Amino acid sequence: GGGGGGSGSARDSSRDSTRDSMSRLTVEEARGEPHLRGISLLVRQGEFVGVGGPPGCGKASLLLALLDEMPRTKGRVVVRGSLAYCAQTPWVQAASLRENVLFGRPFEPRLYERVLAVCAVTPEMGKLPNGDRTEIGEGGVRVSPSFKMRVGLARACYQQAAVYLLDDVLAAVDAPTASHLLSACIGGFLRERGCAVLLASRQTRHLAGCAHVVILNENGSAAAQGKPAAVLKLASGSSSRPS
Repeated sequence: GGGGGGSGSARDSSRDSTRDSMSRLTVEEARGEPHLRGISLLVRQGEFVGVGGPPGCGKASLLLALLDEMPRTKGRVVVRGSLAYCAQTPWVQAASLRENVLFGRPFEPRLYERVLAVCAVTPEMGKLPNGDRTEIGEGGVRVSPSFKMRVGLARACYQQAAVYLLDDVLAAVDAPTASHLLSACIGGFLRERGCAVLLASRQTRHLAGCAHVVILNENGSAAAQGKPAAVLKLASGSSSRPS
């Protein structure tokens, strides 16, 4: 699952409730070869769903298909509610930290402070010379990929979307920060708001707290899906077998 596009971008699908569904979806890459094959998935409002599998299996493509940014050859995708997407490769604007998080939306102090806290931005913000007024990005203070990812996640959370598509956002952060983001952001802030969350991750340990997990094969088909306890055990067993 490679990543592209923007971290923390949002869009509105102009529908009124949150349910993503795919009916035997097949999408193809530019060279014409199917990259996802026969994927059926239903995500209900408030659910946390994980997508795992080996590198290049189509984890990112699955999220992009929900954004309608992959050409479909078969099946359908239905998304209800506004979408927020965090790509695997994070980015920041050449602007202040606050402007990067607000992304054009009005400043709401309580929401802003909560988002910075759950996305683990607050501790590092205190080290910046002018706090959240510090210019970051090109021409500003250089920040780490980990901090960019957390800012991108904060930007997405501040949009208050209905559906969150997170492409391996925990890969850039250390283990304690990943644990905080899983509990405080995904399991706390987004869950409280009834958001549907799809997290693609190459680290299956990050998917243990999901309500539902999909493991993809190298050819982009679903190897298994269901409750994490059973699916992750199966995935772990298959990956440990000699090839």
